[in-house]
Amino acid sequence: MQKAGVIRDFYGRRYRIGESDRALLGRPRAWMLGATWAAMLAAGAGQYGYGALLPAIVADRGWTWQQGCWVLALWTVCQSASVYPAARARFTPAATLLVGAVLCASGFVALAGSGDFVVVLVSHAVLGGLGAGLVYGTCVRVVTRWYPERSSRVALVTGAFAYGALPFLLLGFGAAAIVVVVLAGASALVLRNPPEDWWPQHVDPQRWALDKTVNPSLRRNRPPIRQYSIAEVVRCPASRQLYFAVSCAAAISLFDIAYLAAFKGILAAALFAGASGVARAGAG
Repeated sequence: MQKAGVIRDFYGRRYRIGESDRALLGRPRAWMLGATWAAMLAAGAGQYGYGALLPAIVADRGWTWQQGCWVLALWTVCQSASVYPAARARFTPAATLLVGAVLCASGFVALAGSGDFVVVLVSHAVLGGLGAGLVYGTCVRVVTRWYPERSSRVALVTGAFAYGALPFLLLGFGAAAIVVVVLAGASALVLRNPPEDWWPQHVDPQRWALDKTVNPSLRRNRPPIRQYSIAEVVRCPASRQLYFAVSCAAAISLFDIAYLAAFKGILAAALFAGASGVARAGAG
């Protein structure tokens, strides 16, 4: 059994060292990356898949465009509201992922089998949105903790949330419900969190905190001067600025996908979803 210890860097941040991913999991940490990627791939169809199919959904159910857009908008609000609780939950990632998958699937089942606006609003927009947020927050939390030295891995996983909608445009919402449960269920079987402040053995955390040859991101991003709590981060002015910027970007993204689906067709909306996912991964 490997012996663990805790050290601090120049800024006072904590690192738990001495344990390899294989010792903790019985397999490489890349399994955690693959499992979260697969779960995110399935969960994103509720937003981008719905947006791309919005003209067909509205026409098939006899809704107004305002009703169709309200479902998309409320789904996004509920998804955003549950991301943070999922990321901070004390439950195991397997538990939150399974709950999220069931809620997502309930939304897809409603879309596939019901034309009633209220039923779809409650099942897909509220329950499905909350479920997608649980999946999103859980996956981000797991990847962040297993890849503390490589933040780009988070971008790779979140990108799947956008371009993952593309296959579901062909499958339909009924099949999407099955795929979400299967992929998320399989992912939940292997998902585990590492110990708090875990750090991979092959990287010296004290050098990583200061040496730009070890951590090239230091050339572009200044490190925090100490380890902040979540409450302290929320009170930071930069946090509020980032929140506003991301909110604006999300609003524009929703408008774009609804506009493209309505006036340029499903192919244009699908290309937008794919480009959004690839750009997220590349930005990391």
